Amino acid sequence: MEVIAHRGASGYVLENSRQALELAWRQGADRVEIDVRVTRDGRPVVLHDSTLNRTTTGQGPVAHFDWEELSKVRLKNGEPLLPLEEALDLLRGRVQVYLDVKDPRAAPGVSGQVQKLDGVIVGSTEPDTLSQVKARVPKAATSLLVRELDDPVGKAVRAGADYVHLCWERLADPVARV
Repeated sequence: MEVIAHRGASGYVLENSRQALELAWRQGADRVEIDVRVTRDGRPVVLHDSTLNRTTTGQGPVAHFDWEELSKVRLKNGEPLLPLEEALDLLRGRVQVYLDVKDPRAAPGVSGQVQKLDGVIVGSTEPDTLSQVKARVPKAATSLLVRELDDPVGKAVRAGADYVHLCWERLADPVARV
């Protein structure tokens, strides 16, 4: 069993922030889950939502901005947005990482970063995203995130995923489903 810090230590500080990532490994997490979006110019950034509205000082879809524009945006805790490369450098040698790729267009940039590391798991709800990562980095461990009961293991096998990530936290009784 692993203790995975969801969006870093998001129960204590702002999710997906440098502060959350650092606190997660200081608290002893085995792995830190990071959400990945992509900028208009293809740079992977650490952010859960498709828009900047909820957790940053910016407004609008992440994919509508290039990195230069987003580098001026601040998280609501005052920190700058984290490029994926910087987040991985921060965690390297301290804790393992689980990347939740939210936008399939991030697959090339994520693959480039995953090639440099061991022990990273790349997860997505999109089988094609996992296939893209595997094609670029065959050694990459991948995980299909599934929200439905409709053949989750079969879908993961067809996607070539190494893991099935059951995203059933919103169900009334997820343990009964397992």
